[in-house]
Amino acid sequence: MTKLTKQQPSERIQDGNLTIAIWKNESSKGTYYVASAPKRSYKDKNGNYQNTTSLRGSQLLKAQALIGLAYTRIRELEAADHAARKAFDQATKAKAETTVENGGSQ
Repeated sequence: MTKLTKQQPSERIQDGNLTIAIWKNESSKGTYYVASAPKRSYKDKNGNYQNTTSLRGSQLLKAQALIGLAYTRIRELEAADHAARKAFDQATKAKAETTVENGGSQ
């Protein structure tokens, strides 16, 4: 029997009881990131923590700021992934050229 593990977000951005999760995804075209809708945590009448995407008026400005931060962070993560992929490709190309120059041996 296969045990399923719950995937965790790459990062969370939080302001008080509002949170946005950033998720890293892989596809055949490469890595990409997505952000969840802003969620507000609260305690229900039984004292249990719950989450909702419903926001009060004053929380909308906080959510707007979090969305801006999530956008900026996703751009940073994408740029870092692109730089790492480019460095890997260059190293692989250099190694292949060295192997060819040495007659196929290292």
